[in-house]
Amino acid sequence: GGDDEGKIWKPMSVLQTLISSAYEASYILKRTSRENVKTMIPKLAKNAALPSPLSTIKVLMSIVGNYENMGELMLRDLNGMSYWGRLGCDVVTYEFRYRLEQNKAQSVGLQVFMSSFYHVCSDWDVEVDGVLEFVCRDLGEANTGNVELLRGLLSVAGGMPSWGTQSTEKLYARAGGSHLRSKIVSFGKTAKSGTNSKSQSNLRATLMPYGIVMAVRLAHLRNVVIFTEKENLSLCDNVTSLLFMLIEFLQQDSDGWAKLFEGKENLDDCKLDKGILFALVRPLLGAKSNLAPSSGDVVEELFYRYSLADIHCPEDLYIDEIKNSAVSSSEMASLEHELHVCSKHVKDIRNHVLSKLSEEKVTFDVDKFLSGHILPRAILTSSDAIYCSKFLQLLLDACTHMDDLSVKMYEKMLSYIRALLYSMTEEEGSNLGLFLFDTWQLLSSWRYGASSSNDEAAMETDDKVSSNSAECKLDVERYDEWHTNLACSLILALQCKEELVSRTALKVLIRMVSVYPTKGVVGELLLKKLQPIQTGEGSNKALANSYFGQLTRARIDGVWKEGDFKAEAERMEQEKAKQDERREKLRLQDQALAAEVAQYDKLNPDKREWDRSRGPPRIDRDRDRRPHAGAPTFVPRGGLAPNDSSRVGSGPPPVGLEGRWQKGGSLPSGGDKRSRTPPPLMDDPGKRTRVEDRGRGGGSGGYRERGRGSYR
Repeated sequence: GGDDEGKIWKPMSVLQTLISSAYEASYILKRTSRENVKTMIPKLAKNAALPSPLSTIKVLMSIVGNYENMGELMLRDLNGMSYWGRLGCDVVTYEFRYRLEQNKAQSVGLQVFMSSFYHVCSDWDVEVDGVLEFVCRDLGEANTGNVELLRGLLSVAGGMPSWGTQSTEKLYARAGGSHLRSKIVSFGKTAKSGTNSKSQSNLRATLMPYGIVMAVRLAHLRNVVIFTEKENLSLCDNVTSLLFMLIEFLQQDSDGWAKLFEGKENLDDCKLDKGILFALVRPLLGAKSNLAPSSGDVVEELFYRYSLADIHCPEDLYIDEIKNSAVSSSEMASLEHELHVCSKHVKDIRNHVLSKLSEEKVTFDVDKFLSGHILPRAILTSSDAIYCSKFLQLLLDACTHMDDLSVKMYEKMLSYIRALLYSMTEEEGSNLGLFLFDTWQLLSSWRYGASSSNDEAAMETDDKVSSNSAECKLDVERYDEWHTNLACSLILALQCKEELVSRTALKVLIRMVSVYPTKGVVGELLLKKLQPIQTGEGSNKALANSYFGQLTRARIDGVWKEGDFKAEAERMEQEKAKQDERREKLRLQDQALAAEVAQYDKLNPDKREWDRSRGPPRIDRDRDRRPHAGAPTFVPRGGLAPNDSSRVGSGPPPVGLEGRWQKGGSLPSGGDKRSRTPPPLMDDPGKRTRVEDRGRGGGSGGYRERGRGSYR
């Protein structure tokens, strides 16, 4: 007919195969769990390896999209992936691309599944170019639906760690550079992640043509999110971290990254923030300085030209890690050489910056430099936060010709922080806390001396407190003023009714807990202000409990160098009262136990003399062995009349068996206990004896055959 014209009909056998495979795939997936995944995945993979696996893949993606952890679970058994085959993998990418275009691939579970899929199937050169092209086009339209997909590809297939949740030690270790950090597993991607070099190289080669375009569009998307997604500012953190993760991943191939900028004069038309713009072109500034805008300010140019790996190298961290790593002597020598090269590079850059600033005796506007350059870059990433603090220390060492530079700089900085706490996201607050941690570590050394350094001192190397800074002694009054101003800013933000502001303050405090506060009165006040958050029902309760534990631990470790003696005495009295109460409770328990034992002994007088270490006496040990008056008599076969000697336990020993009878030891002396004697033997074993039935045999009486005798 007219409606059926142009359609291609499938044979009934093919339709039956498609329907049965889809039904079987649904049956397998609905019964898959963590316990049986290793047996179920090969079944599903074999089903997907049929001549037409599309129906199985559709069912797979429909079910995986409903669960966040289903995608990772499906690819846990890598041996089962060998059954998929090249055709099955191509169908997976085709179906996923189709769902992307139909806007049906927004679920977290499906994006996690595809990120793991591209990593596992890297040996088969699975087509990912179409997916990246679609994601790049989607970012250009300011859509945020596929941000997590790109993040999953970079973290799973690319092996890029998420630095936002790393410890302070690992964040400082980033100063070693990507090349040195990649050789030491503890400071890079964990070994259990299973990321292989082929997966990284394939993804980097496919992603490189879209590198600049994606980075620029992500930077613009970040600005869009800030002004449009005010209720979901965590999305801004995700976009920002993804942007710098993408830049770091692509810049690991320096040659390929340099080719992207061939023929480009500058990037001013992109209208990017200076921090993001210089992050894109920083590896190329030596050869192509025209890519970066020049403002004519020497301090500003030096500030944006370098990164953390250029002015700081945590030698102590890497030396300890190299010594503790289980590597061969040749590999250890190679790591030590890499560390030496990194350290030499840092010293050359620092000497260059110091000489250029000191020789030209440059001056700059402290207010403008802090508000326009230092603080905006410090909240971008964790490495930028540490870099900004280290660069400020370089300025203090070089610009000695400027009067009271340190006082002006840190007073202005602390005044800006109060306003920043109310206009930051959670991740930016964590970065600001890292910046304040490194800054306050320097101020604390000025106030209390170098001997006051704590466990984090290992993060400092050649620039511990260099040259002029080491001789600087901070006035007690000024340090107390700065300490109080920062405490007021943080406590006010902590008590804010907006949970985002309170959470940001907690993030800052957690990063600084090992160096701030140093005064006991501020620490006690912070512990007191945490109680409403800990007892409340908000989302910050867990974070407040975490900070409470860390702050209590810092007090024990001696971070509070100036204690409030009154509060300290009250706390010691409270602890002493608790200990006394505990002792009194144990004493009462002992008294109650003793009274209970005495009551038991009173109710059981016969057992008072027991040896409690050995338990109660054995009954058969002290039992009287004499025959009871009502014991049955023994009738021998010889027909002897029963008498007293025929009772059990009496009579002479058997005749003819003296050598075979084993006599036991004598009974304890005392009393009239009788010794054991064996029963007499019977003369006629075949004689019948009339016995009286005592109700045990069910009969009334009669003759019964006895082998050795009868009891009557």
